Amino acid sequence: MQYFIHKTDSKKEAAGKILRQNGISGRTLKKIRQGAGRILYQKKVITERTKINGEATLILDLKPEQPDPNVAQSTLPIEIITEDQHFLALNKDAQTTSVPGPANSTTTLANRALGYAQTQSQPYVPHILTRLDFDTSGVVLFAKSNFIQSMVQDQITNHTMKKEYLAVVSGRLPNDHGMIDLPLKKESYESARRIVASDGKPSQTEYWVQERFEDATMIKVRLHTGRTHQIRAHFAHLGFPLIGDELYGGPTQLIHRQMLHAAHLELVNPFTDQPESFNASLPDDFQDALIHLRKNQA
Repeated sequence: MQYFIHKTDSKKEAAGKILRQNGISGRTLKKIRQGAGRILYQKKVITERTKINGEATLILDLKPEQPDPNVAQSTLPIEIITEDQHFLALNKDAQTTSVPGPANSTTTLANRALGYAQTQSQPYVPHILTRLDFDTSGVVLFAKSNFIQSMVQDQITNHTMKKEYLAVVSGRLPNDHGMIDLPLKKESYESARRIVASDGKPSQTEYWVQERFEDATMIKVRLHTGRTHQIRAHFAHLGFPLIGDELYGGPTQLIHRQMLHAAHLELVNPFTDQPESFNASLPDDFQDALIHLRKNQA
């Protein structure tokens, strides 16, 4: 695959410096030196030391990635939200695991994405950018190459990728808007739960009330950090555990998984410098639970 890097100033600089200034990682450049691709300028192969004077366009010509033979490819269905030359966005159902692990290494969403990608006219290797808990539904985003993944890594590391969820908590939240700024850590080595603790990692969760029911509240949530179980742990700590979230003490009569859905994801496409967003529709079980809550409210 080819990626175009544009130099817009009049300086005379080495090609390697130009590429690094445009977000190309040292790891990617090392792979190119090891034979994973070429740097082209004016249809000629150049090195990182080649001096480029004035405005110019450099081309990264990268060899296609080969899938890891140790990672299973699944033919189970996926729900595609959208797909372009850079990203594959999927709507994960609540009963699918995001990535392979000891309990499941063959039929996760990542296995299915790989199986799908390898059947395309131009096969590729998808790299997962966002993950969701087993019982959480919604947008999961894949980069269509390791190189694309590296180009958005800063947005992931710096938490500038916008992530918005819809959730239903038990009880009636008193405030229409709030910011939960409480550090989180793992409860214990054996436990999967996260708890608020002074020695935990900084964690910020912002929310807006969307609808109130007799004894529940639907909220829109925006993550400003990306801690494991962040939304679930924060609201449980405040006394409003998510409906269906047995791990954190939420009521399970209405639905048998936490009412948490990754509805919206937005990032800046590093190749166009334009925002790109992905939206996942609510699954049936979530909508059925909302219908039940509204009937009781009436």
